[in-house]
Amino acid sequence: MRQLIASMPKALQRMIVVDSGVVYEELQTSLRSYFQPVPGGVEIGVGEGTTVNQCTLGFNARTLTGQLVAVTADHCTTMNGWATGNLIRQNIFGPTRLIAQEIEVSPRYYPLDQPDDPCVTTYFCRFADAAAFAYLGALDGTPEVGFLARPFFQSINIDPNTPRFSLSGTAGATEWISQVDRIGRTTGWSTGSIYRRCTTWQNSNGVINICQNEANITVEGGDSGGPVFLNNGNGTGRVEGVVVARYRAGFLGSGGWKMVYSRFSSMNFPLGPLTVTP
Repeated sequence: MRQLIASMPKALQRMIVVDSGVVYEELQTSLRSYFQPVPGGVEIGVGEGTTVNQCTLGFNARTLTGQLVAVTADHCTTMNGWATGNLIRQNIFGPTRLIAQEIEVSPRYYPLDQPDDPCVTTYFCRFADAAAFAYLGALDGTPEVGFLARPFFQSINIDPNTPRFSLSGTAGATEWISQVDRIGRTTGWSTGSIYRRCTTWQNSNGVINICQNEANITVEGGDSGGPVFLNNGNGTGRVEGVVVARYRAGFLGSGGWKMVYSRFSSMNFPLGPLTVTP
């Protein structure tokens, strides 16, 4: 901007340049919009060619080395349980826009001191259904580390007055949690109480996810990978995990829909600890 002003006639150079911070584009009207920079909670497509799975970006983070990564559910990828370089597209029904590439998944759990354990002999087990994607430099549109898109409650439409949740950190591994909020590109923002803690969940690919939490929240297809967070009530929150499944509880589903999520504290990426604040 300053270079542009310097090229103008002197009569037009009497301007004051003010850094106004992040400017949110007018076209960012819903969680399915084109976002630049990219916050957590928005629509993504994971995969290549005709195999693109519709999901939600969980949150952005920095590794110990400063690398920028996006985290979402691993079952959104084309090879659940293994990092195979899947690509993330944002705003999948708009312009083709690659933003990040898969580099890590939450590791397999091997109880080596128990050679007869089913996680050794039969199943692929782990503690979190999560994958990390490295942002692709000039293609990425710059991720918003420390922010989640904020729609109106029970809506996918962005609240123009408060378009973001600001992240103040993450939930602790031993923290007792009674209620969580979550955001998904299909059903938007909702909240609910914890239904069960530390349950075992087998996904459709046969992978066993150990010690998942469940909440009284309805989710739909496309909400997978979306952020689960603790709402501080003042426009801020702390990351608790990512959405990985849903099911109907009770006899003939009489207990209603339940959301299953993997906790941030259980992700254990080989990348090392992740920082979710700017």
